[in-house]
Amino acid sequence: MTPPRLWDAGAQHERTALAWSRTSLSTCGLLAVLVRVLAGHRPHLAVAVAVAGVVSTAAVGVAAGRRYRTVRRRADAGGPLPGPALPVAGTILTVLAGASALLDVVLG
Repeated sequence: MTPPRLWDAGAQHERTALAWSRTSLSTCGLLAVLVRVLAGHRPHLAVAVAVAGVVSTAAVGVAAGRRYRTVRRRADAGGPLPGPALPVAGTILTVLAGASALLDVVLG
């Protein structure tokens, strides 16, 4: 059986998909620590962070898989590659997480 043909020699799209997988996994670990820290003094905030984190992390993981399949299909067909929606969403989630941490520190 012949292995699938790589679109580029550097396997850029494959490496990007793996990077998004690592990002999702590390975000899950960070969320676990954050929820553990918050649970002691702000249990309602801990639950909110856990729910929002699980939903957003799952959404990023699913979007990364879809993006890889789309890129792979379009690259094989010679079509245009998708835009930067996933990196923009990741940036927005990072800013929101930082803002919520800042709010927690300010509110004490």
